[in-house]
Amino acid sequence: MKRWMMMMAAVGLTLLVAGCGNSNEAPASKAFGGLSDADVAALQDWSAQFRDIVDQNITVAGAFTDENIPGSQRAVDKFADMVSDAQDEIIEFESGELQDALSDYMIPYEDLANAYERWVTYFSEPGPADPATENDILADIQQAVRDSRQADRVLLRRLTSVLDDEQRKQFLTEIRQYSDEMERKADLATGQ
Repeated sequence: MKRWMMMMAAVGLTLLVAGCGNSNEAPASKAFGGLSDADVAALQDWSAQFRDIVDQNITVAGAFTDENIPGSQRAVDKFADMVSDAQDEIIEFESGELQDALSDYMIPYEDLANAYERWVTYFSEPGPADPATENDILADIQQAVRDSRQADRVLLRRLTSVLDDEQRKQFLTEIRQYSDEMERKADLATGQ
């Protein structure tokens, strides 16, 4: 799995909100026990907002790669604000089941935002390098990424469980295409 697959489940919600096949009920609605029209519309907006979080995460990676402390701070601040905004919007959903699922999904991104902030703060401070601190912060970033991938797997399983074979194949193909697009953006941002 590619590294940018970590945020694909929330982005994939966009694909499942509109509905697939012969059913009048959107697959995302089925996955969460039925959603009101207001929740379906709000979920469409929320998942589109999450695409911006994915893009901002790529911006953070590029700023870190450039070793640009002020640019990194701005990128991390924006990422943290975007994650916070997405979390704040979750309480607006009528469905408690959807609120719980998305709240659980967002925990690793909050952890990632916090670890990013510690990383920037560490490199902003004068003084000699402290390899133990660097390793601790890097381990927190890596753990947040692993946790976000696990959260993705959980949400993707839930979403794909309500799809028939054809819908699942189409959905996973679209997710892979988006993942490839994000991989290209990440490579450009980090000079790879």
